Amino acid sequence: MLDLAREHGLEGVVAKRVDSTYRPGRRSPTWIKTPLRNNTEVT
Repeated sequence: MLDLAREHGLEGVVAKRVDSTYRPGRRSPTWIKTPLRNNTEVT
């Protein structure tokens, strides 16, 4: 999923609980934003 988001130039994905509802103007702990991060390997 994160690879697809990266390929489409998105900043990340949002995961939510199945039973959660949308609340305009409010943040909910049942909706979690996961931003894409760049990884660098150093040796």
